[in-house]
Amino acid sequence: FGAISGGGGTSRLLFDYPAKQQGEILDYLFKPNYGASLQIFKVEIGGDTNSTNGAEASHMRSRTDQDYTRGYEWWLMEQAKARNPNIKLYGLEWGAPGWFQASPDIDAKHAFWSHDNITYIINWIQHAQADHGLHIDYIGGWNESGYNKIWYEDLKKALVSNGLSTKIVASDDAGWAVATDMKNDAAFNNAIDIVG
Repeated sequence: FGAISGGGGTSRLLFDYPAKQQGEILDYLFKPNYGASLQIFKVEIGGDTNSTNGAEASHMRSRTDQDYTRGYEWWLMEQAKARNPNIKLYGLEWGAPGWFQASPDIDAKHAFWSHDNITYIINWIQHAQADHGLHIDYIGGWNESGYNKIWYEDLKKALVSNGLSTKIVASDDAGWAVATDMKNDAAFNNAIDIVG
């Protein structure tokens, strides 16, 4: 049983609630055997872009401007883990920063499906652990925006080469086309751990 904090600031106001009410809400969400007792928590990986209801902060505003304290999702994941150490964490992008450059070997038209974005995600996962003590159990691609098989294969290679055990979910979209493509393409099938 899970919930999502994403789509552009949907949980933003909780950070500013008075401590008593904030703690009660967090307990109702994350404390085991109490309230919702969430078992999995999906959060938006911010990209400084409007992603439905607003924008969530990017951890990399450029290749060199990196700050892994921006935004409130880190805090929210920390609160979830403090209440339920066994909760599973899941990162997903709704959008991405404008500095990404398209990777012709993946998709020459869309910078989202790029090596820049793979680096962006790997950095987010690594700093979740190093800076916040958070293990990211699952990582998705682009919320409700289809998928790119080569990109997912390259993301899997990057996770493995960086010693990360995070599992890949595809395609965070409606329909079963991803399952059909996995059935017909062994390399793509080996890159995906969970159909979502």
